[in-house]
Amino acid sequence: MDNNLSKYRLNDESELLRFKKDPIRFFRFVHSVYTLLDELPPGGTIRVLETVKPDSREIFVKVVCLYIRMEHRTRTLEDDLIEFSEDYLVVYRRPGIRFPEHWRHFYSR
Repeated sequence: MDNNLSKYRLNDESELLRFKKDPIRFFRFVHSVYTLLDELPPGGTIRVLETVKPDSREIFVKVVCLYIRMEHRTRTLEDDLIEFSEDYLVVYRRPGIRFPEHWRHFYSR
């Protein structure tokens, strides 16, 4: 049983080339993972060992890493973001930072 899936993290996008040998299968898998992540509510989690078949765990972790990279390029701290636990066994959507609205302090009047 895997107690740490961080060995599968995506260090370079070239690591995906061997999975892209069957592009139709690869992009179907990417689409299903992205859909799963898009539908994850803030505070929601995905337990990788319970959700993903053992044969697919490596590619699942790499695709989630790809999603996270894309998200960090297009989103801000105020948005809800996907993250892994340290051991990569849990994927969760962290609620975004809610900055307070600017208000006038009573001494400022």
